[in-house]
Amino acid sequence: MQSGPATTADPASMALGTILAGRYRLENVVGSGGFGTVFAAVNLNSGERV
Repeated sequence: MQSGPATTADPASMALGTILAGRYRLENVVGSGGFGTVFAAVNLNSGERV
């Protein structure tokens, strides 16, 4: 597994369909709580769901 540069974004400003790091498209919210929100996404380079 490769890791790239860290990307920070304000979760309140992220909507479904948002593209992060030019590579991941947010698809849906998996869950949220006091420590943050978890999104399902698609890697636009490989088509893999992450």
